[in-house]
Amino acid sequence: GIDIERIEPRGDGFAGIAFSPGELVFASGGDRDETMTRMWAAKEAAGKAAGTGLAHAPKHLVVEAVDGDRVRVNGRWIRTRRHLAYIIAWTPA
Repeated sequence: GIDIERIEPRGDGFAGIAFSPGELVFASGGDRDETMTRMWAAKEAAGKAAGTGLAHAPKHLVVEAVDGDRVRVNGRWIRTRRHLAYIIAWTPA
């Protein structure tokens, strides 16, 4: 799975739909917009790799850890990279 997302402000409404309070802890330090975009792109990539996409329920894909440019979603590490104003996320082979 792969996803590309533009880094942009993501308000509380988006955060409430996309992430649980436990996931938002990862976005509390540093660049909130970049971290939330990184986590969102990782969820998208994980969903595509599973063949389900987000299935209209992004909270079913749970961000369990963020380690630099890696994000663990439902037990699977997703690689991410910033390129200009975008985050690219993919599932390693």
